[in-house]
Amino acid sequence: MVALGCSALVAPDTSRLHEGEDAGTMMMGSDAGRDAGHVVPGDAAGQDAWQMPGCEAPCTDGTVCDGTSCVCPVGACCPACDVGQVCEAASCLPCGNPDDPCCDGGACNPGAVCFAGTCSACGNPGDACCDGGACSPGAVCNGATCDACGADGQPCCDGGACDGGGTCSPSDGLCHGGGTMCGDSGQACCIGGTCNDNALVCTGGFPLGGGMCTPCGSNGLACCIGGQCDSSSVCSGGRCSACGGVGQRCCLGGSCRDGRSCRGGFCN
Repeated sequence: MVALGCSALVAPDTSRLHEGEDAGTMMMGSDAGRDAGHVVPGDAAGQDAWQMPGCEAPCTDGTVCDGTSCVCPVGACCPACDVGQVCEAASCLPCGNPDDPCCDGGACNPGAVCFAGTCSACGNPGDACCDGGACSPGAVCNGATCDACGADGQPCCDGGACDGGGTCSPSDGLCHGGGTMCGDSGQACCIGGTCNDNALVCTGGFPLGGGMCTPCGSNGLACCIGGQCDSSSVCSGGRCSACGGVGQRCCLGGSCRDGRSCRGGFCN
């Protein structure tokens, strides 16, 4: 038998290894690797290409590039939500009104304030104070809550005003005296032209002074605050008028009765 083997150990030629590195066999971090078109980690010139090939066109409508295609991030809304909406759990929801989520930046519509991510009604007695400590007429901000003001024993309204000739005491900040009641149907309007019920409105004197709280919202009556009327009427010229019938104004949402259509604001 003939034994075959190496008769001697051969030491590697380190200069050849260096040449191999230059030739691209050890291209990581080498100039030759760059020249050959290889991506080198940490190389600014090839950093984006090292991560992923890239998307052919810019991503739009809230999508982002995952390296090869435009995708909507988990939990995001694509396309982006409209004004007056906020994205929650990949759904566009109304925002800004009382009991709605707060809009971006913690914004709410007038008459509401953002608290713990939800818009809460503000300004009226018993509600939270609006931004800047503001309250509706007939209420004053006490701490974080709007309290009714102006009546005997209640806090003085802004400017030390009290109802019915009452006097604001500087010692306790309360109204004293002023036996005239206000705010109910047939009674004088309270400070700021307010009444005690949403179905009442101050007429006859406010804002010049005086005025009386009268029923509102039905056909033939004054429109309630904000131009509100019941479902069978619309506000026109400060009074509620019947709607929906032939020749009458269209009701809210452009609706008419008996299959008639709304054209030019009137039912035909």
